[in-house]
Amino acid sequence: MNALPDWITPEWQKENNYISLRALDDGSVIGLYPLLFTLAIIMDIEPWGYRRRFCFEDREKAVSEFARLESGDDEPVGYIARR
Repeated sequence: MNALPDWITPEWQKENNYISLRALDDGSVIGLYPLLFTLAIIMDIEPWGYRRRFCFEDREKAVSEFARLESGDDEPVGYIARR
C-alpha cells in the first residue's frame, strides 16, 4: 500500500468529509466521498481540489471500483454521472 501525501492528515480527511482515501502506484490520490443521493469516487485529489468525480447510485459498486483502481488514468465503471 502506498503512503498518502503528508498534507493529508486525519483532520483534513474529516474536515473534507472523505470516507476513505488511497494513494495509487502513480502517486495520485483517490477518495470515497458521500453526496446527497450517491457515493462518489474522487480522482486526482490535490490540496486545493480534485480533477474528476464519478458518482454511483450503488454504494457497493462504488466501493468495489474504488478498490479496483490502480492509477490515476484508470476510469471506474458503473457510474451514473461524472464531473
